[in-house]
Amino acid sequence: MTATVRQTLAHSQEALVRAGVGEAFLEADLLVAEALGIHRTALYAAWEDPFPRNLQPRLQRLLHRRAAREPLAYILGQREFYGLGFKVGRSVLIPRPETETLVGEALQIAKRLSSPSPKGRGGQGERLSPLLIADVGTGSGAIAVSLAKNLPNAFLYATDTSLRTLAIAKSNAKTHAVEERLDFRVGSLLSPLPEPVDIIAANLPYLPTSRISALEPEVSRYEPRRALDGGPDGLGLVRRLLRQSPGYLKVGGAILLELDPEQMEAAEAFALGVYPQAKARRVKDLAGMERVLVIECAETFGGLHSPLDTPIASL
Repeated sequence: MTATVRQTLAHSQEALVRAGVGEAFLEADLLVAEALGIHRTALYAAWEDPFPRNLQPRLQRLLHRRAAREPLAYILGQREFYGLGFKVGRSVLIPRPETETLVGEALQIAKRLSSPSPKGRGGQGERLSPLLIADVGTGSGAIAVSLAKNLPNAFLYATDTSLRTLAIAKSNAKTHAVEERLDFRVGSLLSPLPEPVDIIAANLPYLPTSRISALEPEVSRYEPRRALDGGPDGLGLVRRLLRQSPGYLKVGGAILLELDPEQMEAAEAFALGVYPQAKARRVKDLAGMERVLVIECAETFGGLHSPLDTPIASL
């Protein structure tokens, strides 16, 4: 006798619970719907329908992958972030909800910098050129695309060291119709930028190397190590970016960094060593944890090649 969709769903939930999957009931829904080729909202309308026998092998493959602790986002090939759907693959870090805090803060700063005022920034009056933003280590492009979607007058550079990763980011930009205002560049940190920008946003690898092997299997086994490993204390790339940044940040610009709460004090001290006149503040995520360090600079060293700029060959 052919099992119904309801029975198949119950068996799928049991399999994921046995495998130790945390949100087994929700994820079983999504995998059964994926096997059927329907949206999850349509699943319960088919509750008592027979589950097609020809789709059983497909469902079993999906369940086997998830039971092996492959992240659901990689299995489905997409993840929602800041209200948008993003294509993801195993060459990119899966966008996290906490990174939405960085996007929201960047949007507030961008809107403030773009707003005309009687004197303008630095006495320049209303800005005539588009706001320039750099998303460093763009990955799936989630930060850059979300900013472009919400800032129609901004132009963004998105950098990454992987051409495969940039291909995914470009695809996401095209999906959301912002590819004309995004310039994707391969290279290390800020080195690919052709000009200084108003805002530097970065969710760089910030996990200490020693912590990675102890993470849940979804992360330690499957997500790209280069997108996780921040060196012995997790701040290796953050310090490199800050050293580079004076040559790439416009006067009155801002730097936003996603970090672990435990890293805030050290990162803030280093940033203020580079920008002694800057204002630093910490922004909490929805869980109430300090997640984003914002450095707002009244002045920079100026010039595209400052003495602190680190040559690409040494990064």
